[in-house]
Amino acid sequence: MKNFKLREEKSFIKVLKEPPVKKKKINFHKVLYISLLVAALIFIGRRFIYAYLIILAEGQIELPKQTVNFADDIQLIDFNIQEGSHVAQGDTLFSYRIVVDKDEEIKMQTQDQPSEWMVKARLENEKKLNLLEIEIAAQRALLSMNEEQIGKKKNLLLAGVNENYNSYKKLQQEQARINAEIESLKKEQSYYRSYGQHLKIKEQAIKKTFITKSSYFNEVRHYVSPFSGKIGKISFNKNEICYKKQELMTIHSLDGARISAFFDPDEIPYIQVGEKVDIKFPDGSKSRGIIHKFHVSTYALPEEFQKKFEPTERNIVAEIKPLNEIESKRWKNFYKMDVEVRKTRFKFQ
Repeated sequence: MKNFKLREEKSFIKVLKEPPVKKKKINFHKVLYISLLVAALIFIGRRFIYAYLIILAEGQIELPKQTVNFADDIQLIDFNIQEGSHVAQGDTLFSYRIVVDKDEEIKMQTQDQPSEWMVKARLENEKKLNLLEIEIAAQRALLSMNEEQIGKKKNLLLAGVNENYNSYKKLQQEQARINAEIESLKKEQSYYRSYGQHLKIKEQAIKKTFITKSSYFNEVRHYVSPFSGKIGKISFNKNEICYKKQELMTIHSLDGARISAFFDPDEIPYIQVGEKVDIKFPDGSKSRGIIHKFHVSTYALPEEFQKKFEPTERNIVAEIKPLNEIESKRWKNFYKMDVEVRKTRFKFQ
């Protein structure tokens, strides 16, 4: 049996190496095209949704407020509060004094002081009263002498001397005349006394009015808060003059937060009182509210919502209230901040 032996010669079969796989290159043009197409679809979709399905409006959180102003010019003496202070009803906010300009003060003093004619009339009246007193005294002295003569003549008549009868009668007539003169002088005296009293009362009233007005303008007064709330903008500083009808400050109530939403007039057919809307706050949080009422007239869009270099837009203003007290407390934290109001255009069943 032959032995089996493998050939030890070198093989002529060679192993072929696989060619390297080439990496596919990214087609940037294709990616850009797809990205632009997707962006365009998203843009068109959003425009379609906001144009035909959703109503958007700008809004602003507001609180009920009261403007503090006066019918007179006032000087502010001191403040007990500052902007942002919380106050309770009845708290003293500031002290002030009513002021009057120089021309008005001179006019007031001229009007409220006894006039020259009144002083002259009073002095003339006193002079006439003094003269009447002297004349009455003289008539009384004459009457006394006449009564003494009548007494003597009467005694002579009783003694039987008839020749004195005529002189006796004349003395009686003279006595009657003197009495009538005295009565006339007394009536005149009474009139001048009454007139003098009238002038005196009028002078006192004018002086009292002047004193009252002076105290009215110089009295330090205090303004108290009509309700509990928060102090808004204070337009004046201590010792400054706030002229009548100027806005001194605002007091905001912490209850009754609401949103003033500015809707395009074309959206009115799709908005009704009582409908609920979605609210988006500046920090991204959301809430819901209900349309309470619409204002009768249109209003110019606030400056912060108005586009520059474009005509002023006028919008329908809707008042939106929170659904409950919890939401109301949330809303007041965003006072005077801008919010976004959303509502679906159509009701889907």
